[in-house]
This record gives sequence, C-alpha cells and structure tokens, in this order.
Amino acid sequence: MKIKFILIAFFAILSNGLTAQSKNEKLEIHVEGVCKMCKERIEGAAMRTTGVKFAEWHKTDKILHLVYNGKKVDEETIRESVAKTGHRIGEQPADSVAYKSLPDCCKYDDGINSH
Repeated sequence: MKIKFILIAFFAILSNGLTAQSKNEKLEIHVEGVCKMCKERIEGAAMRTTGVKFAEWHKTDKILHLVYNGKKVDEETIRESVAKTGHRIGEQPADSVAYKSLPDCCKYDDGINSH
C-alpha cells in the first residue's frame, strides 16, 4: 500500500513538472541599447516581470531572448515593462521620461529621430 502511494505521488509530481514545462514560450524582440548598463537594465526589467523565467539581451544584434510562462504573462506586458525603463522596442517608443533620465552613454537616439 505504501509503495503504491509513493508511485502515485511520484507520477503526479512528474506529470505536474511536464505540464509546467509546456507552458513556457520563447520570444525574441528587438530592444535598443548600447552598453553594459543597458543590458543590465533591459534584462532586469524583463526578469522583474511576473512569469518571465529567462532574459538575455545581446548588444551586437539588440535582440532580447526570453522564456516566459504564457499562462502568467503576455508579450505586451513584457514589452511595456522594458519600454518603461527608457528602451525602445522595435517600433514601440520608450517611455520618454525614463529615456531622458538614462545616463548619456545609454542614449541610443541621436536626437534626429525623436522617439
């Protein structure tokens, strides 16, 4: 009887783990930035968003690679979280107040095209 209970509990845990994994979704979005401080800010904003499990921004191609739980958060919420830090996401403008407060080395806009 004890062994049967242990086996049932084991398979329940295993099945729950597999279900949790299947909720994960991957996303790649273009995020403007120029330096290590940008990287930390972009990744930090993404990771503070409930449901985001992994965030890595690459300076060379300006792509933010994400893994998130689609049952807890949607793409739009993640985009808004990052944009609020002053970073433009694709054609979505950054929060202008946050952008103005970025250190000079983090300002990616040359001033010609105001976003």
